[in-house]
Amino acid sequence: MLRKGPKKKLQNVTLEHPVGDYQDGGDHGVVDYRATWGQALWALALPILIILTLRWVFFEPYVIPSGSMIPNLLIYDHVLVNKFSYGIRLPFSSTYLFQWRKPKRGDIIVFRYPQDPNIFYVKRVVAVPGDVIRWSGHSLFINGEGLSQEPQGDGLYREGNWLIQFQRQNKNEHGMYELGSDEYFVMGDHRDHSSDSRVWGPVKLNLVLGTVSLIWLSCEEILDPSLRLCDPQTIRWNRIGIIPR
Repeated sequence: MLRKGPKKKLQNVTLEHPVGDYQDGGDHGVVDYRATWGQALWALALPILIILTLRWVFFEPYVIPSGSMIPNLLIYDHVLVNKFSYGIRLPFSSTYLFQWRKPKRGDIIVFRYPQDPNIFYVKRVVAVPGDVIRWSGHSLFINGEGLSQEPQGDGLYREGNWLIQFQRQNKNEHGMYELGSDEYFVMGDHRDHSSDSRVWGPVKLNLVLGTVSLIWLSCEEILDPSLRLCDPQTIRWNRIGIIPR
């Protein structure tokens, strides 16, 4: 014969103490799942927030698409751009929250192309605000002083602390520009194969994203032109970890 007494008692306990409620301090073997959805969403959102913060404030990866910075940056070098080289900006803005320095001569910078801000360029700063730059062929003059270009062989020259490349007989261009208070004159290190400030003028400070800080991957060929995925069989192992100068 079934005993109804215990069944009624179990029913009363269920009504008085809903699932997950441990008012009597006992262990009923029931797990409270009510908070797991919020915890799961937070666990998913946190790494995304960290990644976006790192990309916004600190570093962002780019791939070098052309040979304009040869010999220092090669085609399909994958680089990290230090976005806090000059300060920290407001999110989705060109306005600085904090700015501790400005670009200087010799910096390799990534910036928005002045004629189309949706396109990113990488060049070297050769003149800064207030400078008067003049170029004649491959010779450069900053505020009336010629920059030394010491031959290194194979079309390479040392200009300052970095190498540039050109063939002297291939260029016969002349020009001069006086830079405004927030303008920078940039050029590619491969002077014969670079569209730069000689062609489309200076870059304003608000277009500068940061400096190239590290080559983290490099390859001869890519598998997917749209994603710029390296062909693992053509990786240039000797370039990984180089800090461009």
